[in-house]
Amino acid sequence: MRDHIQLRFVEFHLEKQYDTLEVGFGYNITAESTIVKISGEIAPVVIVHDKFMWLRFRSDESVTEVGFYAYLQVSVTGKTLFYIL
Repeated sequence: MRDHIQLRFVEFHLEKQYDTLEVGFGYNITAESTIVKISGEIAPVVIVHDKFMWLRFRSDESVTEVGFYAYLQVSVTGKTLFYIL
């Protein structure tokens, strides 16, 4: 299997449309490398077939929600590692 990074959310609660989490691939954060922009209560599993994954969280700071809890599964050259965010 190809090297990849997988982001899975255990909990996800952001203020819909005002608090967002963007996830993308590559070394630089650009609009072209953005895979998904997430807000609200439901978050997908995100898989990147690259050596780099970036996350950008934005908030308007007016209403507080729980936020998110996630883990990364990194698979490189046949080894799998887990990281908790």
